[in-house]
Amino acid sequence: MANAGRFQKGDDPRRHTPVAKAKGAPGSTGVISYSGYLQSSEPGEITGRQKWIEYSRAWAHPPVAIWAILRSALLSGMKWSLTENPAGGAQAKRGVEIVQQGLLDARLSRPWPQIVAKALLADANGFSLHATALGRRKDGLVVYTDIAHRPPHTVEKWLRKVENDETTPFVAVEQTTASGKRFPVPLDECLYLVSDTLTDSPEGAGFLRLVAERLRRISKYERLEGSELFSSMGGTPIARAPLEEIAKHAAQQPGATDATITAAISSATTAIETAVSERIKTPDVQQYLKLDSATYKGENPDTISSTQKWAIETVKGELQGLPEIRKIIADLTLDVARMLGVEFAFIGGGDTSGTQALHESKTSVFAQSLQAGAARVAQSADQQLVRRLVRANGLDPDVAAPYLTPAAISSKDVEKVARALGLLNMAGLAPNHPAKIAMFEALELPWQDEAAGLMLPTSGGGFP
Repeated sequence: MANAGRFQKGDDPRRHTPVAKAKGAPGSTGVISYSGYLQSSEPGEITGRQKWIEYSRAWAHPPVAIWAILRSALLSGMKWSLTENPAGGAQAKRGVEIVQQGLLDARLSRPWPQIVAKALLADANGFSLHATALGRRKDGLVVYTDIAHRPPHTVEKWLRKVENDETTPFVAVEQTTASGKRFPVPLDECLYLVSDTLTDSPEGAGFLRLVAERLRRISKYERLEGSELFSSMGGTPIARAPLEEIAKHAAQQPGATDATITAAISSATTAIETAVSERIKTPDVQQYLKLDSATYKGENPDTISSTQKWAIETVKGELQGLPEIRKIIADLTLDVARMLGVEFAFIGGGDTSGTQALHESKTSVFAQSLQAGAARVAQSADQQLVRRLVRANGLDPDVAAPYLTPAAISSKDVEKVARALGLLNMAGLAPNHPAKIAMFEALELPWQDEAAGLMLPTSGGGFP
């Protein structure tokens, strides 16, 4: 490998200088596109525009919303630094200055950590795309002036280097906005992330694709639950009207026909039918209806029935099947939460149970997942943003481009730290042992050289 002697054991593999451009690998990914439109083998409900409608509905479900909120909060507050390229010497130091000012500290529409949080929505949607713009400052430094998100649902076409040649890579997309305007966006000028573990399509396959069917089932069960609950609480209305009397009176009118009799019945009962049919459609409106309280009379005028000619009554039933429906909804919701790695948010709520130790373990796994996601963004941004910026400022990116490094994500749990320190003391390691220093760094605690002596209490009983 070219310049292999410049790298030492332990160097990040990302830092290796690329080999000379070689002939492309034989074969194809099998992704078919016609005039920029991708051919999909997915079911009809989750393709095209309908896919993005399904995805937009998914964000309202608790597990998906919790996933988004937690990730956004943690990633948006993450600190980023730069690691100097070990191959560049003076150029490498200058490269760090360029990227620090031109990317991390640049005046963008949103700061870099928030761009990272947005970019990692590729895990949900399948891919994410940020278009970039470069500009020159008054001091001559080229910096990023914008790194703007392009919503996935607006990307309609994926354009290959050679149209309709499946052996060539995709080099651009065409964005279509709600107004119908079309914008070509070159991929080599973008921060583009794709979740391609399950597919080779440039659109990827995020977790929303994996949970879509379960979320649809949850929505159906919730609608059924709401309908059953409202029906059971509100009851089933029964309306009474003297239909025979109305029909008899209408039939006695001159020129009466079946149509006029039917019209008379409909006209007389419109109000009561509306009151019954609209009571669920407009539950926020207090409905009322004036009805005649006259009762039915038999052939003998002295015999009077207790049943009113006009009346509305409600028959209330029991809550049939609601516990079962609620259990199914809870199980499906927990399944989705497990798939997203946020089931710890549901421990101890409702019918779920769990221990504090399990909660800590799950949150640790979630933090590791975020750390891995940030590392993925760093690797993509190194290639797509950092090298381009360094090159635009006249330096060789192979030796001058630094590497983006996200800070570690950790929850500073006092009990966890205290327990770790106790176990470290019990280990009986020698002073200044590397394992001790590594442990302090992992816990984000300050390290003091043990040879310098202990930090003793002051006369007031406190610590200096």
